[in-house]
Amino acid sequence: MNRRFLTRAQEGFTLIELLVVMMIGTVLVSILSTVIISTMRTTKRTHEHLVSSSGAFRTSNRFSDDVGTAGTGRTLANPAGVTLFPIARSSPGCGNESASVVMTGPSSTGVTMISYHQVDNTLVRRSCQGATDAEAIASATFAARRVVDDLAPSGVAVTCRASSTSPVNPPPPDPSSNDEQCRIVTIAIKTTTCYSFTVEGARSGTDTPGQAVPDPPVKKQCTLVPSADATVSSLTGDRDTNWANADYTGQPELATFQGAGRERRKFFFVKFDLGSPCLGENEPPALEVGVDIISAEFSLFFDAYSDAPGDLKEHQMIVMGDSARWGETNLTFNSNPWRNPPGDVVGDPANNEKFYALNTFWQGAHSTPQRSFTIHRADRPSGAPAPAPENCYADYVRCRITPIDVTEEVTQWYANAVDSTTGWHNNGWMIKRQHKLANHVYDDQSRGFRFGSREATHEKRPHLVIEWA
Repeated sequence: MNRRFLTRAQEGFTLIELLVVMMIGTVLVSILSTVIISTMRTTKRTHEHLVSSSGAFRTSNRFSDDVGTAGTGRTLANPAGVTLFPIARSSPGCGNESASVVMTGPSSTGVTMISYHQVDNTLVRRSCQGATDAEAIASATFAARRVVDDLAPSGVAVTCRASSTSPVNPPPPDPSSNDEQCRIVTIAIKTTTCYSFTVEGARSGTDTPGQAVPDPPVKKQCTLVPSADATVSSLTGDRDTNWANADYTGQPELATFQGAGRERRKFFFVKFDLGSPCLGENEPPALEVGVDIISAEFSLFFDAYSDAPGDLKEHQMIVMGDSARWGETNLTFNSNPWRNPPGDVVGDPANNEKFYALNTFWQGAHSTPQRSFTIHRADRPSGAPAPAPENCYADYVRCRITPIDVTEEVTQWYANAVDSTTGWHNNGWMIKRQHKLANHVYDDQSRGFRFGSREATHEKRPHLVIEWA
């Protein structure tokens, strides 16, 4: 009898081995299927989120601007007798189809209308024009753009208010809805993926009776206060003192003084950073770039005096040249730009007060680098009204002096701030009492005046008011 002997390689797999392999394969297929299904679901959710986010972006990018372009409060009526307001909800829009909200305003051709419509599961923005309101509504030609692609059924809700503190107006057709009062408009969107967002806009029109008054238009004007100012004194013991934050009495004041004798002189420096914030009412945040300056006026608040009533008291206001640089925190009499180096004596036999000639450091390119202004120090005539805001009388010191025209230097400083290769470097002004005797020695007939400094309250600070075209 023949026997066949089989090797292990010829015997094949056992049933148990086949079952194990099948089980492992089933697990692997199950894991792979789960990963694939999860990836597909994630991709779908990501796509839906992107669609919703895109709709939110498009709506927010247009809606607030559309509301802002609405008319100025006039009541619009078409021949069909439908009353239209600058903002109207559930009203006929472009294509003469009902819209969730309609914004109507003037255009170069008559009327521009922008309306938002729910069309199936999309929110569509339409724009149309016409010579009249009725013509714009009836026009078969209008621009249309989808802003939301996955809008849920009844997924648009529009509310409006007369002002930020007013209650929400009831929606049409409630008789009290009164869309004529709509100024602040909010559109709330809900998508098929339950993604929700709101966009708000405010119209600029103000003519509607009873409507809250919005902010007036921004002025082409900028009111600045100094970025640096300080008084210096030639009094013995004061020459190396820095008064960056106050004068020698500790008050937030700037001083001019021309005492009876040498070494009794006080004067001050002041400059404005043209890039600092505008502080006036209804002014822009800062002086704009690229404007055409048409005027600039400088004024001081006359806060106190120390001399007796007398003649007109003249002051000199020197426009500082490009090289006459100074800083508030280190300015002293000995370091000020008017001060001569030691050993160079000008009109001072005692060699105590040493000054450059003014024309060595003023702005030589200026048509009037040394201008004068006067403060009236005579007593106010009996019964005469106090000046407001004219130059101040002795018994009415707390007032602002008549503004001084400084357009020429401010225009040049502005040009230099925009392009440092042009204009003049902004070193501000030096302000001092007008000298009476030759060589700027001293003036024995007048004493001191005090003005509010930049550390004073706002109404007492020096002001620079710039206007542009």
